[in-house]
Amino acid sequence: MLRLRRTPPHEQSDSSTLPAPYTAFSLPPTPAMGGQNRPSNRDEFEIAIICALPLETNAVLCSLDEIWYDVASTYGRARNDQNHYAFGRSGRHPVVVVTLPGMGNVQSASAAASLDMSFVSIQLVLLVGICGAVPYGPSNQEIILGDVIVSEVLVRLDFGRQYPTGFKRKDTILDGPGKPNEEILGLIQHWKSQVMAQQLHARTMQHLIGLMQDPRIGTEYPTSPDQLFAAEYIHRHHNGCFECSLAESVCATALNTSCEELGCDQRMHIPRARRSGHDGQGSPNQRIYFGTIGTADTVMKSALHRDQLAASERIIAFEMEGAGVWDKFNCLIIKGVCDYADSHKNKNWQSYAAAVAAAAAKEVLGQYVSHDRPESSNPRFQSSPQEVLTRRAHAESQERQTTNNSVPTDIFDKLVKDFKDKVTPDQLDEIETTDLRTLKKELKRIQDEQQQVKALRNMRRIEPFMKRVEALGTVVHDLLGSNEIMCFIWGSANALFRISRGHTDLLDRLLSAYEEMGDELPLLEGNLGIFEHHIGFQRLLGRIFADVMTFHADAMKIYSGRALKAVFKSLWQNYEPTFKNILRQMRSYKTLIEDRMRATYIDPEQASMDTMEIRRLLQQVEKDILDFKQAEIERQEKNFYEVRDWIAATEAETEHKNICRDRTRYEGSGGWILDRIKIKEWLDVEADESSGSVLWINGRPGAGKTYLASVLIEACLQKTDCTTSYFYCNGLDECGEGKKDVLETFKNLVKKAEAISPGKLRVVFLSRPAPEIKNSLPEAQVFTLEPENTKIDIQKYCQYRTRELAKFDFGDNILNDVIERICIRADGIFLFAKLVMNNLAKQPNRRRFQTEIDAARLPSELNEAYTRIMERLEQDLSEEQLEYTRLLLGWLVCSKRPLKWTEIQVALSIDLHLTTASHELDMDLRLRDDVQELCGSLVQVLKGNRVELVHSTAKLFIAQQSKVNIAAAECDLTLRCLRYLTLDHFRPDIPDSDLREYVIRGDLAFQDYAVSQWYIHMRTFIEAKHVFLEGDMITMEASTARIALVFRELDNFVFFYGESFPENMALQFSEADCVFFQPYPFYGLLVRIWDHICSAQRGDITARNKGPTRRAQFRFRI
Repeated sequence: MLRLRRTPPHEQSDSSTLPAPYTAFSLPPTPAMGGQNRPSNRDEFEIAIICALPLETNAVLCSLDEIWYDVASTYGRARNDQNHYAFGRSGRHPVVVVTLPGMGNVQSASAAASLDMSFVSIQLVLLVGICGAVPYGPSNQEIILGDVIVSEVLVRLDFGRQYPTGFKRKDTILDGPGKPNEEILGLIQHWKSQVMAQQLHARTMQHLIGLMQDPRIGTEYPTSPDQLFAAEYIHRHHNGCFECSLAESVCATALNTSCEELGCDQRMHIPRARRSGHDGQGSPNQRIYFGTIGTADTVMKSALHRDQLAASERIIAFEMEGAGVWDKFNCLIIKGVCDYADSHKNKNWQSYAAAVAAAAAKEVLGQYVSHDRPESSNPRFQSSPQEVLTRRAHAESQERQTTNNSVPTDIFDKLVKDFKDKVTPDQLDEIETTDLRTLKKELKRIQDEQQQVKALRNMRRIEPFMKRVEALGTVVHDLLGSNEIMCFIWGSANALFRISRGHTDLLDRLLSAYEEMGDELPLLEGNLGIFEHHIGFQRLLGRIFADVMTFHADAMKIYSGRALKAVFKSLWQNYEPTFKNILRQMRSYKTLIEDRMRATYIDPEQASMDTMEIRRLLQQVEKDILDFKQAEIERQEKNFYEVRDWIAATEAETEHKNICRDRTRYEGSGGWILDRIKIKEWLDVEADESSGSVLWINGRPGAGKTYLASVLIEACLQKTDCTTSYFYCNGLDECGEGKKDVLETFKNLVKKAEAISPGKLRVVFLSRPAPEIKNSLPEAQVFTLEPENTKIDIQKYCQYRTRELAKFDFGDNILNDVIERICIRADGIFLFAKLVMNNLAKQPNRRRFQTEIDAARLPSELNEAYTRIMERLEQDLSEEQLEYTRLLLGWLVCSKRPLKWTEIQVALSIDLHLTTASHELDMDLRLRDDVQELCGSLVQVLKGNRVELVHSTAKLFIAQQSKVNIAAAECDLTLRCLRYLTLDHFRPDIPDSDLREYVIRGDLAFQDYAVSQWYIHMRTFIEAKHVFLEGDMITMEASTARIALVFRELDNFVFFYGESFPENMALQFSEADCVFFQPYPFYGLLVRIWDHICSAQRGDITARNKGPTRRAQFRFRI
């Protein structure tokens, strides 16, 4: 191995040029560019390396043959360039190294734009660092930690459209305008040949050996094992943690705990074949793979999602910065594998992976050949910085004077194409046949109509916009020889004014928009010739037209909506940020154009500065647009989810996904329904109109209707030619008037749809076989679920769950016999089988299990199954625990919406038995037992910690139990709401420091329920009358104590919110509603509260927000 001579300090011509220590052990470099031959200015740099993390930059710098420490001020950077650069040499190439300010494609795009401003000659950018990888490539090649991934295709995973059927990604960047050029593609193909691949690999490994001996690299081959877990094995607590026990849920502690500390099961490891012969001393022979890399602004930490994307997109690695760089330069992404993109991520392999990537990047540059430069390549004839600046000014001046005639054509052709894609064909037909004269006639017609009704709206507000756009149109005509593009502006404006006629709000807002845009358009004042030979101004002109046409496309979408008058204000308010951003962009173009039009171009260098300034402006605008779009997407998503959560009584999508996930365990479960003739006809959108648009599927409670609904929903979602909406209304069977309203709503909807487009709207109801539904839907097709329909599904379900019974050590014959009996007794009721299997699986020992499977003991109908669950709880729980079981079951029956476990815990922390009202929660009253331990299979815990009864039939069963006093539970929950709303953290004078302590402690978890439901509980209290005064929920105390408790809590509540409950002002009907309670001491308090509730409900939402809990609703927005 040759050793390079180090230059002693006293012989060095430039002390800032320091060879990297490890080069003494490297391969002999190709003819090098020594310190004395460094680039004379930044225009001579053709290679850039971008890194996202400091450890990645450190590895790259250590791999360089020279690092030039003190040249940053010599080379400088362009104005508005926010990057910080390091400089050095790798082989024959001078390189500039950029470290991003943060991770993600937005950061990389910003840095790339700045790099492009300062270093105008960059030919190749390497994005070097670390990534997560797929364990097995498309050809089943094994990828291990420390391997290198080189980009062949880049897929932007978060760039596409969200459809009801799922997210559809747009084409790969390879298929778009950002694809690598033929040179880069040729290089990749060159390296994929066996001979060159071996050379690339061998020299990379030699570079790595040398690099690892550099003390500055700060890493060595990791001692941490290369662990790959099964994809379905999630990194979380596997016992003792309630949050981790929920489906698809992981607690924060687990996320920040290593596999060793968490005790991840070593038996879930997948052996790595390439590691099997490795003794742990030094690194194994790392490999280099070329393939598809996925990029997104989200760290991939899910093995299941990783494998799905690997299968659908042939992805072998995931990273976060590629898209931002790939669009602007010829780029290669070179990443070292540091993890498997799963939940078991750790940082132990990051430094080593960065070193391997840096070694590979060094060899890539060693094999990359730069293009000949126009100037002499002889160092003796290198130009001075001043000469280079002069050449640049002259070249850009020449560019200004000899602009390619195709440039403006390309710009405006793309604008027209983009606009056409945004409007409908009918709108386009109208727009393309409209000119300025037609628009003026429409404006005159509107003005005449306003004059007749004496409602003039100052139509002259649009004049500045029309005059300035008309002048810009003249420039376009001179450039293109045609002003066809103008019809898209005049035609859109004409259509918008035609829609706005007769609608004052719409017309005023439109005129104001044109007035604001007119103020931001440049005033050309006859100096039109400046655009003819200046590509920079032509690009500015294109951007102005792009903004004007974007506004019109957006406005056409808003003004063409249905029920426009009702929703216009909200639509425009939502669009306002986008419109203001368009105005900001137009203002920046206007300032630059008007300033330059007033200048006289004498010095060619001044013209060069104009071109450079325009380029910087457009690059900054591009970055601002990207940032704005990202922020706008986040804002829109936030608003969407807030509205969706507000209008959604239940989480239908989550409910549906949970059911679908359950069905996947039992292959083919429910699929039989798609083969039934009536179902096929209903699903067939092309079927004869007479086949019926409404289908009613009915079946007994617990027959599996919800599961079958999920099968139908999935079948509908797979149809790309229609839109699917679905609603889960569990418990609607018990709601007389509510059920009637839902039926009437859909009947009217179908009736209207049939009149417009017969047979196109299809509605299916699934419910119990209620006569009133049949009578309400006389024309509906009816499909009744019979026991034999679900028999096979029930058998599959029970057979799958026999694995839970294996712990009792009974033979297959016995278990199969038990399953057969359960299926027979289920008689088509899926819920029955589920409850019985749950009860059997929860038995504590073999003897109890044997007792339960006895033919005489095994339940024969649904209520018996519930009874067995209650009996098991009474056997397994203490009397104190059973008290809470009955309390919780009572709350779940009478709660006005599903309760979360955190809400239940806070409600339990309210001690109603204190003789004086406490103003703080007693955290010692919170339960330490799990809710399913206390209530068994009668409850289920859903996503978001929602605790619900397992089925509506369970509600009926609990209500019939003598040991669960539902009326007392209703009263108990009502009083807890009132007490909670008078706690200290609702006081208006509470210090913010105290309030934050309550927030941190979790005291506010019950706030949403108490604020929104207290008055509904009060209504139930009044309507149910005496049943609430019959005893205590747990101790069944005498009614006297109960009356005293009600009086105390009502008195406390009225006192706390006294201004909302004035005395002696109750309306007569309020007293009449409460007349039953007249003998009781709390009658006056009850009347005052009820009067307030009735008055507020008659008012609008503003009036309701003036109620006693206004503080509760708004106090915590700090």
